[in-house]
Amino acid sequence: AFGPGVPGAQAYHTSVTVDDTEFAFCMNGIIPGPPGHSHQCYASEPKVRYVGLSPVSGPDLLKNMGPYFLRGSYDLLRK
Repeated sequence: AFGPGVPGAQAYHTSVTVDDTEFAFCMNGIIPGPPGHSHQCYASEPKVRYVGLSPVSGPDLLKNMGPYFLRGSYDLLRK
């Protein structure tokens, strides 16, 4: 959990790494960067889980998911 804290609630930050590029969703939309870049601001080490392979490339991920995660659409409680 992170942030100011709301009793009875927790929030988690997640991202996905495809072909050595991490993709994370934030106020700027989906942002690419080196693996682990979006976790650097947190005090604890990230928990990394391998969930398998995909035929989808990083550019295809951005092309197909970008319209659903636009700049300014980040909402910690709804999305």
